[in-house]
Amino acid sequence: MLAYVCDDTLRQSLNARRMNYWDVYIAEVCDKLGLRPEPRSLKDLESPAGLAGVETLIIGACSGAALTPAAREAVARWVQAGGTLIGFGVEEMDAVFGLEPAVKRVVYSGSYVSVTRIEQGPDDWAINGWFNFRSHVLTREVHHMLFLEEKLPIVSDICMARLGSAEEIAAVFDTNGKLLCLPAVTWNKFGKGHAGWFAFDLAKTVWLIQQGRPAPDHPEDGKYPRAHDMSILGNASRLVPYTDEMCWLLQNMIAVKPQPFIHPVPPKDGRPADALLYYGGDEYVGPVEDSIEAARFMHGLGLPYQTNIESDHHPMTKEEHALIRSLGTEVSAYYHLYAEDGYTMTAEHFQFQSDRFFERFGYRPVAIVTHCIRWKGWTEPAKWMLAAGTRADNGFSGKCVPNDNHFRNSAGYGYSFGSCYPRYFWDDWRCGNARIDFMEQPVTCYELGHRSTTSVKRDTDTRAPEELHMAVGMAIKYHLVMNFFYHPPVLSRHETAREAVREILRYIAWRGARVVHMNNRGVAEWWDARHASVARDVSLSADAVRFTADCAYDGGMVVKLAVPDGRKPVVAGGFAAEVIREFGRDWLHVVLPKGVSQVEVAFKETADARA
Repeated sequence: MLAYVCDDTLRQSLNARRMNYWDVYIAEVCDKLGLRPEPRSLKDLESPAGLAGVETLIIGACSGAALTPAAREAVARWVQAGGTLIGFGVEEMDAVFGLEPAVKRVVYSGSYVSVTRIEQGPDDWAINGWFNFRSHVLTREVHHMLFLEEKLPIVSDICMARLGSAEEIAAVFDTNGKLLCLPAVTWNKFGKGHAGWFAFDLAKTVWLIQQGRPAPDHPEDGKYPRAHDMSILGNASRLVPYTDEMCWLLQNMIAVKPQPFIHPVPPKDGRPADALLYYGGDEYVGPVEDSIEAARFMHGLGLPYQTNIESDHHPMTKEEHALIRSLGTEVSAYYHLYAEDGYTMTAEHFQFQSDRFFERFGYRPVAIVTHCIRWKGWTEPAKWMLAAGTRADNGFSGKCVPNDNHFRNSAGYGYSFGSCYPRYFWDDWRCGNARIDFMEQPVTCYELGHRSTTSVKRDTDTRAPEELHMAVGMAIKYHLVMNFFYHPPVLSRHETAREAVREILRYIAWRGARVVHMNNRGVAEWWDARHASVARDVSLSADAVRFTADCAYDGGMVVKLAVPDGRKPVVAGGFAAEVIREFGRDWLHVVLPKGVSQVEVAFKETADARA
C-alpha cells in the first residue's frame, strides 16, 4: 500500500494562520502518476498499527516539521524493517536519509547566526534555486538528452545537508546557476528498507508551477490579465516539462517495490498505447462554414476535433450543429467577455453563457476556452465554470514568453506551466486547501507546423512541418497527453495548416507508434474516469504482486508495474500484457477492461539471473 501524511488538524491549524498546507497536493502529484495513496494522520505514525500494511510512505514538508519524536522513531523502525520512505524537505531524520547536518554561518543584524536552510522569498511563488540530475539508476531517461543543460526550478525553502551514507541523485544550484555542493535529491539504503529525500518541498513546487501565480487585476502593461501571465518560470526554457520530470523521478522511487500505476493513456485496439493527442480550436462568432469545413477535414483523416463557439450570438443552427457532431467534432463554448464590461470575468457571465448554450443545443459545454484565454485571481474562474456545469478549461498557454501579452496567433510549443497533462485545481488556505473538481487542459502545441496566422503578416503561408517532430516525439517517448490547438478558420482556409495535421499522422506512422486521438471533451471524460479508477488491495510477496483494479472508463485502462531486475513477469487471468523498456528498466503493461478485475503477476527468475 502507498500512503502519504495528510493531517486534517495540522491543515486547519496552518489555514487559521493564513498558511497553506502544501502536503494536500501530494494527492494530485500521485494522481498524475495514476496512484491513489491512502492518507495517514501524524498520530498514525506514532505506532506500528498506524503503519500496518504500508509499503511506501510519502511525508511532505509541512507534516515533516510537525513529526513528534515518537513518530520519527516509529517511522525509522518501519524503514529499517523494509519500508520505503520518501520525504520532501523533512528534517531531523538524518540517519534514515543518510545525511549529515550542514550549517552555514551568515551575518544578521551585525552578528553571526547559523542557518540550516535557504529560505524562499519574497513570496511563495519565487524560484529559490535550481537542481539537475546526477547519473543514477533512478534518474535514467527522466531528463531528455536535448535539454541536459537545463536545470529544474525549486519553488520552496531548500534544506541544507551533506551526504553521509546516501547517494546523491540531484544537486542544488542557487538562483544564479552556481553549484552549491548541496544535494537536492538523495537515495539511501537503511536496514532492509530505502529512504528517498528531496531537499525541497516537491508538492509545493509542482503545485505552484502548474497552477501559477494569481493573475493580477491590473497587469503592468495595462491590458486585461490572461492565463499565461500566471506562469512563474520567468526566462526559463519552455521546452522542458519540469513538473513531469519531477513526478517521473518520484515514480521511479515508488517503483522500487512493485506498485501498480494507472497509465495516463487508455489502450488502443486492445494494446497499450504510446501517447494521447487531442485537437480543438475556437472560431468565436462565425461564419459557421469554418467549423463545418474544419470538421469535414478532420473527419476525413479519422481524427476527432472540437470547435468552440460563442454561446449567444453565433449563427450555428441546430441542423448545422448536428452535422458537425456527426463528423466526430464536438461543439462547445467559447466563453465570451464584453468590451462594455471592461472584459471583466464574473460568475454571472459563465452561468449565462452555459445556460444559453444549453437552451440552444440541449447539453452543457464540457471543455471550453475563455475570451483571449482570460483569467482572474487564482482559482475563481475554475469554481465559476464548475458551478455553471463546465468540466474543463483549455487556456493555460504553453508557449508564451515574458512580456508577450497574447498568443499573437503564431505557432508555438512548450510547457509554460511545467506539464502538458490535464490537472485539477486546488484552493488556497482561505478555502481549506480543498481540491476543486475542475480540470485544466493546457495548450501545449498552438498552430504548430505552419505559419498561416501571424499577426505581423497575415498573408504569409509557410510550411514548418519539422517543428512538429519534437512535440510528437516527446509525447510518444514519455506517454504524454498533449493538446494541439488549431482554429477552425485556419484549418478551413489554409492548406499549410492542413498539411501540419497530416504531418502529425505521417510522423506517427513513420515512428510505428500507437497513438490515441481525442477531442477536448473526450480527454475530460477520460481523465475524470482515470481519476475515479483505482488499483487497490495491493499485496506483495517475494515473487508476486496481487491487486484489485477498478476501471471506470468504457474503453478500459492500462496498469503498469516495474519488473524486478532478473525477473520475467507472468500475468494470470488471460489479460493482454506487454513488457516495455523505459526509464532504464522493464515495465509490465497490463490491459484491463471496465469494471473490477483481479490481477496477479508472478515474477519468474530468468536463466540469466540464475547464472
